[in-house]
Amino acid sequence: MEDTYTFVARSAMNPAHMAVFTLHDHSMSVTAGEPLAELEKTLQQPATEENGEESQELRERAPALAKPFLVRLLQRIAGPFDLADVDARASEKGLQVISWYRVGGLRVAPMVLAWDRVDNADASQKFVEEIDERLKDIDQSGRYPGPLDYWIGWVLTGLAGLMALVIGRQRLRKRGES
Repeated sequence: MEDTYTFVARSAMNPAHMAVFTLHDHSMSVTAGEPLAELEKTLQQPATEENGEESQELRERAPALAKPFLVRLLQRIAGPFDLADVDARASEKGLQVISWYRVGGLRVAPMVLAWDRVDNADASQKFVEEIDERLKDIDQSGRYPGPLDYWIGWVLTGLAGLMALVIGRQRLRKRGES
């Protein structure tokens, strides 16, 4: 039977800035923030004399509203996160959760969700402790990866190898000319 644990992180200053974290044995799923309906409402509302100010305010908020939508889209592509790819830290009043997307087994990009002040700091501390407890039960070999666990590491290694070849050929040409 699956061991689940659900935690809702909500900003103390802006309750709409929230996320639901669900731990399933050794993985974590995330449902983020403000509803998609709010984003659609923002983008479809016409700007008129009558509601021009409100519409302008909503249009200015559209990029912030799009972030949860993008998180949901990426979450569908990536699926649940392996707990070895999650780093959660709770401070006195805040919370930060970093989850890594993997492609082909390599880390591509982090999803960072952070709150300066959460509405329930004690519960966020317990959530972090639950993650730490579950991490004790799994293989930690991927927890602190080396540089080649990231796609950028492979790209930089390839570029360094290419530069070494070019420089080596230039030196051989100079020796041949002398």
